Amino acid sequence: MHYPPCPGGAFLATLAVFGLGACASVPRTAAVAETPGVRLPEPADAAPAAAPAADSATSGARTEAFSELDARSAPDLTRSKAQEAPPPSEDYENLYRKFNFAVGGALYGNFDTTVQVTETTTGIGAHLDMEDTLGIDGDSTTLRLDGQWGFNRRSRLNFSYYDIRRSGTRVAENDFTFGEITIPAGTTVNSEFDTLIFKLAYQYNFVADQRTTIGVTGGFHTMVIDVALESAIGDLEEQFKGTAPLPVIGLNAAYALSRKMKLAAATEFLQVEIQQLKGSIIDTKLTFEHDPFKHFGWGIGLNSFALDVELEGEDDLDADVEYGYSGLMIYLRTFF
Repeated sequence: MHYPPCPGGAFLATLAVFGLGACASVPRTAAVAETPGVRLPEPADAAPAAAPAADSATSGARTEAFSELDARSAPDLTRSKAQEAPPPSEDYENLYRKFNFAVGGALYGNFDTTVQVTETTTGIGAHLDMEDTLGIDGDSTTLRLDGQWGFNRRSRLNFSYYDIRRSGTRVAENDFTFGEITIPAGTTVNSEFDTLIFKLAYQYNFVADQRTTIGVTGGFHTMVIDVALESAIGDLEEQFKGTAPLPVIGLNAAYALSRKMKLAAATEFLQVEIQQLKGSIIDTKLTFEHDPFKHFGWGIGLNSFALDVELEGEDDLDADVEYGYSGLMIYLRTFF
């Protein structure tokens, strides 16, 4: 079969090769039949008439093939957007770190410390306001370490370690007894009050959803209390040292503001009387944390603490300690 020339030029001729051009579907006989004064003989048989149908079927198959090729080559915008944004059900990873360790400084102030140290047999001893009577520092900056180890999304261990050291010098205005010594009025007294704190607690989150955790904690808040007095000339000195391993329970909550920022709050408390140890404790912390890098971040927080404890110390001395402070924490973090 012969085709007439395509009036559309080379482009339409190219389409005709693939069966896509309009002029390609018109046989030469049809073009001649429309020419005035030209008569053609009738075809010997009807077999050639099936050719246009075959051409049409071939053209349809080719068109479908090109449509499938275009569909495969077109960019999948839906998949691209899904890869950029996490699915709504995905957890906020800053709530569920396997390991989290923080080191920083705690700027504590507003100390309120009252101590009575007595001899076990006599029970005689003055209640001393360490800040007002003995001139102990009313503020302190200390290194603080905090961390968590997560077993799964609901269970983890929390630990903290810090050592608050304060000292002062004051001339005694009145006579007073501290342990086994009596300080006469007018004596210059050098004093120290140190507290070493180690905390370990297990946390269970009864709420652990995409961006919120709420849990209960239970563990020990262990404090080593060291109080020492010495006259300036060194002829009088006394020291009390005792350990208060206070069991505590608490509440802990965290909320992810975004995948890099979160707020957290925690409190521990208990009032207990166990053999020679009696006391109450409240330790509260509120923090904001930001994770600008994959494994490093920073945080800032507020911490307040109050303790009232009676405990036995070394060398047959007992102590009644009321102790409180509050302050700001600034720290760096690493995690994975």
